[in-house]
Amino acid sequence: MTKRLLFVGLAVIVLVLLGMAVVKRKHQLANMPPPASPPVPVRTAIARSGQISSSIVTLALVQSETRATVAAQVSGTILEMRYREGDTVHQGELMAAVDPRTLDDAVQAAEARLAAAEEELVKQQAIFARDTALLAGGAISQQAFDVSKAQLAAAEAAKVAAERALESAKVVRSYASVPAPYAGVVTARLAEPGDLAFPGKPLYTIEVPGQVKLVSKLAQDQLAQLRAGDTVTFTSGAASVVAKTTKIYPALDAAHLGSVETVLPHAPFDLPSGATVGARYAAAPVRGLVVPTEALLPGIATTLVVKVEDKVARPVPVEVVARGDDGAVVAPQAGGLQAGDAVVVGLPSELMALTAGTPVVAQGGGAS
Repeated sequence: MTKRLLFVGLAVIVLVLLGMAVVKRKHQLANMPPPASPPVPVRTAIARSGQISSSIVTLALVQSETRATVAAQVSGTILEMRYREGDTVHQGELMAAVDPRTLDDAVQAAEARLAAAEEELVKQQAIFARDTALLAGGAISQQAFDVSKAQLAAAEAAKVAAERALESAKVVRSYASVPAPYAGVVTARLAEPGDLAFPGKPLYTIEVPGQVKLVSKLAQDQLAQLRAGDTVTFTSGAASVVAKTTKIYPALDAAHLGSVETVLPHAPFDLPSGATVGARYAAAPVRGLVVPTEALLPGIATTLVVKVEDKVARPVPVEVVARGDDGAVVAPQAGGLQAGDAVVVGLPSELMALTAGTPVVAQGGGAS
């Protein structure tokens, strides 16, 4: 019995000692610092003071240098539309015809008024000749003669007015025939026989083949970077054409966009008017602190550049002044970046993973 109690006592003591050892070990583990995270391998570049070759990439619309909308000038039913898209027309050729019956009636009415005015004039001329003879013989008073003279003048004026009205009616009648204003190619047919014409209603658009202008719409700050004579490269697929800008139109349209125009002797890439091509405008160089565009991490409120300092990542907010073919000019906030600093370059997803304090190591011999 005594031995059994001794064994039990020893077992309890051993268990207590083991429990104390476990508690002590847990306490030691809890107070140990966490294992250091392995550094993230990154590619870096060096921020530099310099300039970038800025360019503006957009689209340009091909337009004929000489184009017109052929419109009706009188009201009536359209009887003929002789041409379709792609047809060639010569200056003066009849393109469309409007029903002239009401216009013919107006001409006939004007002719009748002229005939009546001429008849009245002949009558007044005879009366005036008679009154002239009567005045000479003292048969009528000077007052009666003056009345006869005034009636003759009124008849002459009425004849002149009737002649002008007839001429105007004939001119309006001629508007029933719609001729081509110049030789060109029909690019749009905008009406059909049976439609109602009215003054200003578009019937066709025509363009003169040959010289074209390529027009791009740009924001005001982009226009400020361009000058007439700057180089522009137009592209369509793998083909390209290099030219010089002709005009800059800084006046803004309803969309707050201005225009830059380039005139070429013929349409590029044999494209029709109305086609669009790619356009890259070479703008004036911009100087400042330059970083690779791959170092920029755009955000909702600001753009970040991840600077490498003491082998850890440090995101720095910057303002992008300009982007070019060989980098971007940035203005760091609160002086957080300067020439000679190493910055991380990579995909946006890679840059987003580098929070402040993340250890990094440069790859490929880059700065760290």
